Amino acid sequence: MYKYAFRFAAIGLLAGFVNLPVPAYADGADSEFVTEFLNSPSVYSRYQRRYRPAYNQPLASNKTPTNISTVRPQPLPPEPLVALKQANLKAAAQMGTYATAVYQQLTGASGGALRVLPNHRKEIIRFYKTRDFKPLWVGEYGMAARTKHLLSLLSKAGEEGLRAQDYLPASLVGFDDQADNLTGSPENLARLEIEITAAALEYSHHITAGRVKPIRISKLHTLKAKPVAARKVLTNLQSTLRPDTYLTSLQPMIPQYRYLKKALAKYRGQADDNRTIHISAGALIRPGDYDDRLESIAKRLQQLGLYSFEAQETVNNSDGYENAAITDRSQELAYDANLVTAIKDLQAQSGLRRDGIIGNNTLAALNGQSSGEKIAKIILSLERLRWLPQDLKSKYIFINQAFYETWMMQDGKEIYRSDVIVGKSLHQTAVFNDEMEKVVLNPRWYVPRSIIYNEMMPKLSYNPYYLQDQGYEVRDIKGRQVNSSTINWSQFGEKNIPYNVVQPPGPKNALGRVKFLFPNQHAIYMHDTPARSLFKKDNRALSHGCVRVQKPMKFAEIILKTEGWTPARIAAAIASGKNQTVSLSKKIPVYLGYYTAWADEEGNVRLKDDVYGRDRVLNQALEQNYKARPASEYALND
Repeated sequence: MYKYAFRFAAIGLLAGFVNLPVPAYADGADSEFVTEFLNSPSVYSRYQRRYRPAYNQPLASNKTPTNISTVRPQPLPPEPLVALKQANLKAAAQMGTYATAVYQQLTGASGGALRVLPNHRKEIIRFYKTRDFKPLWVGEYGMAARTKHLLSLLSKAGEEGLRAQDYLPASLVGFDDQADNLTGSPENLARLEIEITAAALEYSHHITAGRVKPIRISKLHTLKAKPVAARKVLTNLQSTLRPDTYLTSLQPMIPQYRYLKKALAKYRGQADDNRTIHISAGALIRPGDYDDRLESIAKRLQQLGLYSFEAQETVNNSDGYENAAITDRSQELAYDANLVTAIKDLQAQSGLRRDGIIGNNTLAALNGQSSGEKIAKIILSLERLRWLPQDLKSKYIFINQAFYETWMMQDGKEIYRSDVIVGKSLHQTAVFNDEMEKVVLNPRWYVPRSIIYNEMMPKLSYNPYYLQDQGYEVRDIKGRQVNSSTINWSQFGEKNIPYNVVQPPGPKNALGRVKFLFPNQHAIYMHDTPARSLFKKDNRALSHGCVRVQKPMKFAEIILKTEGWTPARIAAAIASGKNQTVSLSKKIPVYLGYYTAWADEEGNVRLKDDVYGRDRVLNQALEQNYKARPASEYALND
């Protein structure tokens, strides 16, 4: 036990030297052991290994000491490409001139071979074998009409947040190239034929599953993006004269994808030279205040289309302060009702609390991001949306971690929405899809071993009765209750604690009165919380990884309605204090995602800070793909 006492004393002393705050313990289950940041890279490295063994994530907090090297994760490299050729490929019985040229391209007899994904190689070769190597896209007189439709679609890949040049066949100088210079050369046309097939297949893969496999970002990205089957794509491409229509049908069906595409087009069409006004930091500005910065704030709001300098008649608004008319811009502006309304609109667009108070977060939203920065976030959100299944089902639950929001959809209509709290930077909520199976009323909380070791055992070194004082139960592996004050906790490490620490149901239970289970490898679920005040914060990355719901009772009522539970029955069950589990007769899909850009139907986009540092890693992964998988890359003959 002495080692914990020493540890706390040392940390408290060292925190002063390196100017680090020793955090107070939060309500309920959210206490976190004091982070041992020392002014030493080696100690920081040990901290990373101990607290984040599965993945080496960065600290997103701006309180991270600048003299400590923040280690960020690196994405895994993309899947290696292979040469699109098979030397021992059997020829068809009878082949014309162009079929022979295609066959020679696929056997490698004509020189270098296009590089593609291993599965694409297999399916492309199979595809041409079933056609006796007859070309689909080209012929004696150049490109077929269907080919021009396909190339037109590929030229617009940028509208999807993809890069059009990645799908330009190497034999063409542009998407409007008619390949006239290739006409009369079976060998060159055969090469173009295979390039077009590979580009169409690559596009279908990217539009249905993204360019990046989610697991490459971190081990917390365990959703499995499933591209449309290559064989199915090739079969449909050869059976239609409008391949563009078919490939367009593969785009994600979730409405948000369309909204973000609209936002992408909107910001690409905007000039990026209107961000000349910068508002400096300072004291909070509340309704009715006077401040030298208000004129700049008003001008910036006018740039954003949220405010006009036109004189306003004096009115009294519902907040009880006067809205004085502004007729002379040189006069110091009052923070009047018109400005407050504009600020509230900005806050709503930015995902901030709509309170009209101008603080650091609102100033950051005012100073804003350039169109280029907005476009970058939109492209990343489009990529992440392509990781989702094409069919989300008629009823599903969606969680956007970056916006701290959850909502429930049924038959295309939103039937529930709530703010949420997600994991801290050091305890990030994972990205995955699963199905809700159970709702637990009056849940018990089985304290994770990491929390027992990192947060409770240091307190037990000072007070052996800490767990009893806080109402926790301690049980051995056979389920027998044990007096925690008699246990020598210092002999255990995190991995070999032979006891369960359980918090019984009750008003102080860390999980609140209800939890929602969708069993998964991350042990993440949704639940109520007694720490209601935390929902007032703009940054709500505050939990150990689970998702806390601001309106859990309404959530339970909607979910359990189909199970025959009325609100009165739920209230009675909770009032009883009895632990009760309700299994759902029909599981509900749950999608936990991370999107730092989100748009409405009009293409107005809201942006959020990258609290987990995942945008940068996804950008790195995309850059790796751009370098490793250009559509024009050929492999030389061995």
